Amino acid sequence: MPSTTPIYHFPYPNYPDAADGPAGFQSLALAVEGSLNTSDTSSARLPRGIIGGNRYAGDGWFVHGLTPAFIPLNMATGPVALQANRRYHIHAKWAVAFTQLAQVVIVQIRENSASGPIRAEMAADAANLSILHTFQFSGDRETTSAETVNFLLCGQAIGGYPNILPNDSGVWMLVEDVGPAGKVTYTTPPFNP
Repeated sequence: MPSTTPIYHFPYPNYPDAADGPAGFQSLALAVEGSLNTSDTSSARLPRGIIGGNRYAGDGWFVHGLTPAFIPLNMATGPVALQANRRYHIHAKWAVAFTQLAQVVIVQIRENSASGPIRAEMAADAANLSILHTFQFSGDRETTSAETVNFLLCGQAIGGYPNILPNDSGVWMLVEDVGPAGKVTYTTPPFNP
């Protein structure tokens, strides 16, 4: 008589059971498939990967002369449908051309508007004026009900007016479904879609 694992109830043979490799593998495969193919999508156990967002590339300016006031940086995911009881990572890759030393740029991932909830924040300072500085960071979001959200990048400059721009390797705002809400999940940086 096969036994089952305590959490997912996957079958495995007991010591006195007769060996039957094909039947044992079939039982295990059917149990795994049944566990993954649940009709309740809010309790699905696996991450779903990138579910929305935008990638940008080229030489245009997103913001020419960033100011001391927090403003949208013209980078956003666009509307993304989030499912109930899921955990999401919001990834941002952005680039800045500093116009003078001692400049600092503070960038935030915000939800729905420039005054919406902050999901992540980072600061970058001018160490070198001769290169384009590229940065990545991520924020978290969990849901309790289904909703549609637009995440956007907002920023402010301290000490001058740096330029926020896309670069040849591309910049992005992407939303990744990393699994059920309440579970610890991690994406190893640098995130590279």
